[in-house]
Amino acid sequence: MKQLSIKDFAKLVNVSTQAIYQRIDKDLKPFVKLVQGKKTISEEALSLFQNKINNQVTCKPTPDDYQAEPSTTSDTLKELIGSLQKQLEIKDKQIAEKDEQLKSLTSALLNEQKSAQQAHALHAGTIQQQGLIGDNEGSKNRKGFFKWLFRG
Repeated sequence: MKQLSIKDFAKLVNVSTQAIYQRIDKDLKPFVKLVQGKKTISEEALSLFQNKINNQVTCKPTPDDYQAEPSTTSDTLKELIGSLQKQLEIKDKQIAEKDEQLKSLTSALLNEQKSAQQAHALHAGTIQQQGLIGDNEGSKNRKGFFKWLFRG
């Protein structure tokens, strides 16, 4: 059998060379040979495309073929749109619930921050008072430098 280049084979079966390369791994592998470092395909592989070639010649689409398919396509699209709209409604409800959770968590966080600031201020005031009281008590019991120096 005669070996054809990928390009010539693609022209004969009226498909792109890309399509031929994709089918090499699927069903054309037994027909492929390397000739001078280039892939070629045996004419026997034309039998795989024979039905396609015959259908192109004998079967011409009728207007009814074009009308039947869009209605099923439009019905499918309508169903898909309806399904997607239901999903969007569910997601909208979920987002609204999450917004409410965020609002309540934000207000709780603000309240905690306020109480933490108040606790910090109270603690600082307590420490300051302890420091003042400690200084007063310490100054009563302490002797001055000169009294200590002269032990008097």
